[in-house]
Amino acid sequence: MPDLSVIIAAYNTGPYIEKAVRSALDQTHASLEVILVDDASTDNTFNIAQKIEDERLICLKHDANQGPATARNTALSRANGAWIAVLDGDDWMHPARLENLLKTANNQNADIVVDNPVTVHEETQAQAPLFQKIQLQENTLLSLDDFLKHPELGYLKPVFKASFLKEHKLQYDSNLKIGEDYQLIVEALASGAKCVIGPSGGYIYTQRSSSISFRSHSESIEKQIEQLCQFLDRYDLDATSKRLGQKYVSRLKAHMTYEAIIQDIKDKAFGQALKNALSSPQSALMLYQPLLNRICGWKQHLKTF
Repeated sequence: MPDLSVIIAAYNTGPYIEKAVRSALDQTHASLEVILVDDASTDNTFNIAQKIEDERLICLKHDANQGPATARNTALSRANGAWIAVLDGDDWMHPARLENLLKTANNQNADIVVDNPVTVHEETQAQAPLFQKIQLQENTLLSLDDFLKHPELGYLKPVFKASFLKEHKLQYDSNLKIGEDYQLIVEALASGAKCVIGPSGGYIYTQRSSSISFRSHSESIEKQIEQLCQFLDRYDLDATSKRLGQKYVSRLKAHMTYEAIIQDIKDKAFGQALKNALSSPQSALMLYQPLLNRICGWKQHLKTF
């Protein structure tokens, strides 16, 4: 049994997939396997992955697109490693990342270990730590309340102890198209998992404008709300966790209404936009920042004359 299983869910990541797979295979921790699941890509993602000659690589393909959560579950069902590392098909890792994270996890007796990724913008190649406002100190803990208070932590790419997931029968929610990593982490934490932070900068996150993670869809947000409400009902949480979870539900509902207002404005349905804004003052307030950005842009434009 390998120490590590790196699971990769890929969909139309042809330009990136070889770098992603090779970064997993080139990890300094030699005892590993890489399980790639192509979620019915319409490009050459699967063909490129299959041409990589390494007996540690397993390539699977779905007949129909089912979303990243289902693809990861397919990989989980085939994984034999003591630890499960999640890697997206358009991202990559520095060679020593997993070795360093496992050292931290074993030293801290953790069930989950994460690090602060570095984002690289696809077009500008600008690099920056994913989290700056939330200071992720090395070798400290992240609690369930941390994730409920700061849902953006769901962008972290975790390494899970496989035995913990199996013991608590945890897997990804196949109904989710976005937020599936967040869902699994909070369910693990609610089940008693210990999550620690390891050395930062080992995971390189490709920021693509076309990535579903950077786009909002009302249906996807609605699924997130549904899953989160079920989570709050299913687990015996303390008062603080419940309050933070309910607050996050309210934020998601406001964001969904905000998206509806934006679409109403685009469709010139101003009456409906006003109705939606009045029904959700929190959503209306979210219009402030785009409007402020537009005003600042106008001021800058006027200075050129």
